[in-house]
Amino acid sequence: MIRFIGRKPELRILADEWSSPGAKLIILYGRRRIGKTTLLSEFFSDKNGVFYISEDVYYKLQVDDLRKYLAEFFHDEFLQNATINEWEGLFQYLPKVIDPGKRFFIVLDEFTYLIKNGRSILTGLQRLWDTFLSKTNVFLVLCGSNLGMMRDEVLSYSSPLYGRRTRDMLLAPFDFNNAMKFLNMSFEEKLLLYMTIGGIPEYLRRASGYVDYHNFVEREFGDANGYFYREPYFILAQEFREYNTYFSILNAISFGKNKPSEIAGYIGMESKRLYPYLENLMKLMFISKATPIDDRKGAGHYELTDSMMQFWFNYVFLNREFIERGSNQLAFDYPAYFGRIFEKFVRNELFKFLYPTFRIGTWWYKDTEIDVVAISQKNDEIVFCECKWKDRVDHTRILPDLKRKSEKFLQGKKVGKISYQIVARSFRNKTHEEELILTDLSDMEEIFTRFSRSD
Repeated sequence: MIRFIGRKPELRILADEWSSPGAKLIILYGRRRIGKTTLLSEFFSDKNGVFYISEDVYYKLQVDDLRKYLAEFFHDEFLQNATINEWEGLFQYLPKVIDPGKRFFIVLDEFTYLIKNGRSILTGLQRLWDTFLSKTNVFLVLCGSNLGMMRDEVLSYSSPLYGRRTRDMLLAPFDFNNAMKFLNMSFEEKLLLYMTIGGIPEYLRRASGYVDYHNFVEREFGDANGYFYREPYFILAQEFREYNTYFSILNAISFGKNKPSEIAGYIGMESKRLYPYLENLMKLMFISKATPIDDRKGAGHYELTDSMMQFWFNYVFLNREFIERGSNQLAFDYPAYFGRIFEKFVRNELFKFLYPTFRIGTWWYKDTEIDVVAISQKNDEIVFCECKWKDRVDHTRILPDLKRKSEKFLQGKKVGKISYQIVARSFRNKTHEEELILTDLSDMEEIFTRFSRSD
């Protein structure tokens, strides 16, 4: 039996909705393999109701399949033997069998399959909700994986269901603190793995059977039959019709082409045609727009937010010819790659524990860049941080340059306290200074272990 991990905030929200009286319409959505079905199965495990997982088949088969499912739950002989070919006919019959005062759930999982093959389900559900369900104690959950379709067809202003939901929940990947609970490796290898595949629960379960990071990568990424070898193709083909264009854009960004002009030049597209594609990728959280923490207009660039995609383009895509030939000698510079990724980890994961009330970001201007900047809400304290994915780092060589760069940031700004932090795998001489904090892997392990215990 697979152990359920995390999701305490989401379970709390569902419990609050369940315990309050009246009809509920919950919209739960998130990318594939994010753990939506697992979350709902855990929450409803001790409750009474219908948990229907739809298939991607012709809509009349979907209608008939749900009819049988509901007939069995309600023990209704007429519904069991009836011939119903349309959603409207099925929904018109439900008030005859639903007890309006009874609290029970109806989960329609993979709801986007139902929309895709028969959009009439939306208007049918709207009428059922308006005329009957909204006056009952039914707990209805619509759960879907196609983010674009859930936004456009269920949550948008143009949707027949608009304004009827009582709660919508976008399920996010796990943070590192929860991701570690899946893994049976050393702390450093857990960190490497998280920077490789991120916090997608299904990916973490796949990794949970390994005790060695490099063995995991070689077998699951570096093998033509590995789990991740074709994963980006599956994900993008599900979300986008113009699959090749979106693939090319992500490919460009993964290789450091992060400005619109650079991306357009890399893929051979006019810059003005690029923006709708970038907007769609941001809506679906494949990419994000990064701006300096002082938010200078026009200074932003695009970054991949999906760790697995970032690693895949750099490791699999560049080596696919050798992988197809079965070679186990792939060209990949791990230190150089993680040198770029590590600062994101420090910024997004480590600093949120160390500085919970601070604004955290990065900063650059022309040829000057600071990996991480943390600013207190009152603006009376600021921390400048440099990140190095290296061993035996000599902080005495780094600190003067960090101070020089911080002076450029501070021009024209009033700040009370200024301190500096360097985060690395290890240090040559780990000294303690009043204005400088040195954080190595052993420190990070202690920090995350402490917060994991308090979670």
